Amino acid sequence: MRLALLASVMHTGTTFVQRFVEGCPGEARVLSLSALRKNPHTLRDSFTGREGLLPGRVHLVKAHAHLRYIEQLRAWAALVPTVVPLRDPLLSVISRKARTPGEDALDTVEQWIRLATDLDSLPRRPYYLPVDLLSHRPHGQRYIALEAVARMVLGLNEADVPSEMIAYVGEEASAWQPQNPTAQTHLHDAYDDRDRPYLASRLGPEMAALERNRPVFGPMLEREGYELWW
Repeated sequence: MRLALLASVMHTGTTFVQRFVEGCPGEARVLSLSALRKNPHTLRDSFTGREGLLPGRVHLVKAHAHLRYIEQLRAWAALVPTVVPLRDPLLSVISRKARTPGEDALDTVEQWIRLATDLDSLPRRPYYLPVDLLSHRPHGQRYIALEAVARMVLGLNEADVPSEMIAYVGEEASAWQPQNPTAQTHLHDAYDDRDRPYLASRLGPEMAALERNRPVFGPMLEREGYELWW
């Protein structure tokens, strides 16, 4: 049995990574940490129907960096290969507001804090996949990034990547198709125009929280190539 972890902030590319891994030759299974938490025996139970791990299979366990999961995420990330999709935090907040306009998105900011303080600080640092940045980069860079994810999850050495995997990764790197996208809103337009005053007027608490905690997660993102203009 091989295990890997997909840890993420909401609206950063979780479904993108999950769909890519599920399509990889090698039949990796993707399970949620919340489902495993409901199964005291961890292994899949055919009698009760409780979801769980299967001996001899590759599993990618996924979870958002919610405070209620963070201790388990930290324990998993210290032991198994971990993939973390990235996106500009402001865009993740905008997408959250677009999905649930009547709610605040302060918990999304909290997830960025947890990611930076609890996972990025581990001796075994996660592999970061900057989904939005790579969408503007050459095919070759996208291929290298996706192949690294596939090898990490499936446990392949660089010399052991089969031809069908090379073909699959090449197709995915060319398509780079967003999954579960959020419809464009006035907030997305303001982000594209870098209209910070407008965003601050519409996202008051969230913008204040992002700016206040930028010293916490900013260095991690800047190290991965982000320029947080806001």
